[in-house]
Formats: sequence, structure tokens, C-alpha cells
Amino acid sequence: MPDQDGSSNILIKENRYMCAVTKDTLCNATTCVVLKPTGNVITLSCYERLVKKDMTEPLTGDQLKEKDIIILKRGSTGYVGAQNTGEDLIAKKKGAVLMAN
Repeated sequence: MPDQDGSSNILIKENRYMCAVTKDTLCNATTCVVLKPTGNVITLSCYERLVKKDMTEPLTGDQLKEKDIIILKRGSTGYVGAQNTGEDLIAKKKGAVLMAN
């Protein structure tokens, strides 16, 4: 399916971030792991199935250490209240935020 300007495929743009091993699409809801020596990003499930047992980088075969594994936090909605803090947020109106001259 071509893009509006016809230059590239929309599906390619949507799937441009993928697990280096399984080619699964990465999004905000996907927990990812960075393998520090190579910089490869893989899904957490891929890490648990393929890397964790032998601590071997799946694409290069290099040996990994615990310090080489960086588990990334998942993205959120961008709203502070979206996280479970156990506190209720209350909005208060204080006055005009922006005034025009």
C-alpha cells in the first residue's frame, strides 16, 4: 500500500522498529531489552527464551554478562495519573493560564 506521496509503503513505516532476532514489531506496549555490546534491541520474551539461559548474543554468538543486559521500561500514555501511584489526582482551577494583551 503506497504512502500518500507515493514514495514508500505505509506498512514499512508502521513496522520500522523490530526485534533484531524475531522481527516482531516493537511498540510502547512491548517490553524490550538492549544487549549492550552490540546495541541490538530484542523483546523481553525473546531474551527469556533465547538469551537468558546461555547468556549468548543470538546474532553474533558473543558471551554476555548480567551488566550487558538493559531492560527498558515501557512507554506510557504521557499522563502522570496513568501510573498506579495509589494517590488520587485532583485538578484545581487557580485562574487564567494565558492572558492576551
